[in-house]
Amino acid sequence: MLKIVIADDEEFIRMGLASMPWSEMEIEVSGSARNGIEVLELIKEKHADILLTDIRMPGMTGIELSRRVLEIQPDIKIILLTGYGEFEYAQEAIKLGIFDYILKPSTPNGIFECVGRAKERILQEQKQEEHLRLIQNELQNFSTLQQANSLLGSKPGTDGEEEGLIEMIIRYLGEHYAENVTLAALADFTHFNTDYLSRVIKQKTGQKFLGILTGIRVSHAARLLSDTQLKNYEIANRVGINDERYFGQVFKKTYGVTPSQYRKARRKGIDIEQLTQIEDEV
Repeated sequence: MLKIVIADDEEFIRMGLASMPWSEMEIEVSGSARNGIEVLELIKEKHADILLTDIRMPGMTGIELSRRVLEIQPDIKIILLTGYGEFEYAQEAIKLGIFDYILKPSTPNGIFECVGRAKERILQEQKQEEHLRLIQNELQNFSTLQQANSLLGSKPGTDGEEEGLIEMIIRYLGEHYAENVTLAALADFTHFNTDYLSRVIKQKTGQKFLGILTGIRVSHAARLLSDTQLKNYEIANRVGINDERYFGQVFKKTYGVTPSQYRKARRKGIDIEQLTQIEDEV
């Protein structure tokens, strides 16, 4: 559930905003503030996702408050409540990175609509961050992280081009792992022949094409085992492995335990590093 902080120097407005049915949007009011100082204290303490504040707060301007809040928490979504006479002032705040502003007088539906857009943006950003974490884990699992990271400092030339090719391959597999991905399909995508791709993949990652693809699939399967109630065969199909028995074999080869043991261990809060020590009855 996302958290919102509400700020207004007028108590009845502050209380009215806080009493709105935020739970219907799966949002929790983590605090309310009557001035800029209290806002900053709440942001530091609660790490809210959204700040809904009047543009004029005692002690500091809305511009200054927004700037200081974003310094504390750059990813927070700030929504300003502003009057028509402060319209240009609100537009100036947008340049600082404010998410949006609402003109007063405003309706509950108007406020909910704006906060809903902020929530959608936050969820999109979280999804993107999770995708990047998965890609990074996949690179780590198959000894390609060092090569991928080195791309940031790659110089033009054969080595840089091949390292760029590896990054493209990893990203492609990360997006299409659930499909019937073959080396031939990868060759069509990259416009390199299969022999060249096999050589570069092995040389740059220490892994064969199928090993990297299987590892990416197993990595996503581990996430599904932890976060869903899907059966093992359903998870296998979702990650592109149509044989449940083979899925169990490659999963155990990677993690040291069966998919069922992994799921039970994760539910009990056991760290991945401990999985290889789990007894059969766990």
